[in-house]
Amino acid sequence: MRCSNFFTSLVFFKLSVCVLLVLLTFLFFYFSPFFGHDQAELVRLCAWVLKFFWAMAVFWFVWPLLAFWRGRLLVLFGGVFLSFMLLPLFINIQVMAFVESMLKLTALPDTWVSAGNLLSAGHFFGFLFLSIFAFSLYFSKFVNAVVLLQGSAVLSELLQQFSAGRQSSIEDFIFDVVGISLAGLFVCFIQRMRGVVPAGVYRAIIRRCFIKPFPLLH
Repeated sequence: MRCSNFFTSLVFFKLSVCVLLVLLTFLFFYFSPFFGHDQAELVRLCAWVLKFFWAMAVFWFVWPLLAFWRGRLLVLFGGVFLSFMLLPLFINIQVMAFVESMLKLTALPDTWVSAGNLLSAGHFFGFLFLSIFAFSLYFSKFVNAVVLLQGSAVLSELLQQFSAGRQSSIEDFIFDVVGISLAGLFVCFIQRMRGVVPAGVYRAIIRRCFIKPFPLLH
């Protein structure tokens, strides 16, 4: 019962706040280049204010998850994974160099073991395992979980603008979406094999996603 409390509190108001923060962040990055050097302190202050509001919004969203241990594990795994994705560039390079040196000792082809491929693989497998955990925990709220995971993928790319030397990447976002999609298909298949899901539920999910998606958010 506690598992569903996370989504019963996910009303239109929370999603509106998230959309508003996304718009404010885009406006910040659009207008910040027009400020001069003498206004650098103002730009830095606005950046910290945006970070504060993002932190409060994230805490607001995940608070119901902290009521039970599986939710805490999900928050811990998601927090560690997203924090790694938002590392400054100089730290990210050092981590990737270490991982690359370790993988070169294996039988993997050298063309696979490169910084670019490792970053893409990190995005894919990170969201794959995070999504499998989330879908397994909240399969009865499958569409809502998809919305949150896709939103997390968008935010992870958007918030990279706040990290030193990092830039958003549409390629990374595509790998995130592919990982989420494959995780959803995998969990649906496993649940169907276990006989947990009636055969008609997939048609209902598709109908809710593409025909009447909004009632699910209430």
